[in-house]
Amino acid sequence: MPTRYFPIAIFTAILIAVACYGFLRPAETAAVPMRVLLDNSAGMVIFDHAKHVDEYGAGCVECHHELSDEVDDDGNLPDDAEPTSCADCHSKVSDDPDVPNLMDAYHQSCMGCHEENGSGPYEKDQCNQCHFK
Repeated sequence: MPTRYFPIAIFTAILIAVACYGFLRPAETAAVPMRVLLDNSAGMVIFDHAKHVDEYGAGCVECHHELSDEVDDDGNLPDDAEPTSCADCHSKVSDDPDVPNLMDAYHQSCMGCHEENGSGPYEKDQCNQCHFK
């Protein structure tokens, strides 16, 4: 190989190495998800988590009520607080009358908040505004 091609070969090798590193490196996960996909028999719901937090000002404990004991006097959670999914505590079928099943928990939380704030779907005939088939 002539020496004039040597810099081009080195440059190409570096580009390939950088591309492989970028492709093979695991993706970073966000501390707060942008969207949450809730798949169910009535049709999936795409919950825009970032919009509810950033634009509407929803606090973590408004949905993640299991964290309410960890909130400080200013209403902030510690950095090491780990919210759980609704399905971690609420099952599809609940045997405990004090713990609603998963569907009822979602509906009470989501529709209750929408009705309380007078925005978003919360009537029984507005299912298709959240559920997509």
